[in-house]
Amino acid sequence: ASVAVAAQAIMVLRQSLAAVPIAHEVMIYEMWQIVAGRLALVALFLGAVAARLSYLHLFTATAAAGLVSLVMAWIVAARLTPLRWGLRASEMAYLARESAPVALYNFLGQMPMYVNVFLLQWLGRTEAASFFQAPQRLLGPVMILPMSLVLALSPAIARISVDPARRDELRQHYATALRWMFLLALPVCVAASVYAPELTSLVFGVEFLPSSVVFGVLCWGILPFSLNALVNTVLTAMGKQGVVAWAHVAALVVSAGAGLALALPYGHDGAGVAFLIGVTVLYLINHYVLAVHVPGLPLWSRLWRPALASGLLAAALIPLKSHVAIPWVALLGLGIYGGLVVVLKAVTVQELRGLARVFRKK
Repeated sequence: ASVAVAAQAIMVLRQSLAAVPIAHEVMIYEMWQIVAGRLALVALFLGAVAARLSYLHLFTATAAAGLVSLVMAWIVAARLTPLRWGLRASEMAYLARESAPVALYNFLGQMPMYVNVFLLQWLGRTEAASFFQAPQRLLGPVMILPMSLVLALSPAIARISVDPARRDELRQHYATALRWMFLLALPVCVAASVYAPELTSLVFGVEFLPSSVVFGVLCWGILPFSLNALVNTVLTAMGKQGVVAWAHVAALVVSAGAGLALALPYGHDGAGVAFLIGVTVLYLINHYVLAVHVPGLPLWSRLWRPALASGLLAAALIPLKSHVAIPWVALLGLGIYGGLVVVLKAVTVQELRGLARVFRKK
């Protein structure tokens, strides 16, 4: 446990240094510190395996690789900007005051998924807990596409959010981000729901087919989960991280309450619905808070076209499900969805240009 805590502390320090070169030589910084860390990790792991060391030594190798990455991050950051050793007490107090809510809501953000696992275990539904946990392993790869957009947009949108004089820019770029996240996430949710039994059977085997329903439900949590990451970034840049933390507390209470009501009669399926309710409530609270401070933010106007295109995609995929192999369906589905996006004008030329400006903004 102490080694794991040390590894997490090193990771936090490295990520703090990562803020230094955001507006400078980002690619050089990333290349050196990530490559150094990965090479060290591979070398240390191979050495530990070759020496037939214990699992503790493998965890220690991970922490040591993180330390190598931290040292490289410090070296590169020091070359980009002068670094000053030591902090005054007032600076430490400021960092603690500003960072504590962020740390709290990052921790609470993971809880709606796991609190329902604890509830199922507490209710004695061990088998249901296993069926609930299995789809979580598939959610990581499925979330790569929308979350990659969030990570790409976050630095630029955070810089815009800090300046009250740039609220019009924030509205424009937030609307563009919403549209693209809906466009990317909704078809993924639709396809994963339609083919949930096939994906579950392929990855876990036919004995886990009972978890296919909860997998289809959990996939719809990708959208509010990704949107929350975006809104959290904006509100934190505006200095509202305390409000975000309270929103996470409220969402956790809602998720736990829904879990108590649904997990006993419906098992893992009810726990999945409780998770979806929790992350949706969290996004609605965050969006409301952001809309209070930045009036005129869009939501439904950016949602209906991608939602209609995704609904029509589902109507096309369901009849093909039993007649066409999954690889061909994936290609055909991309063509169908792309055509629907063009026909419905779900993306305009202005929004494409706005997205490009976000990535170019310094």
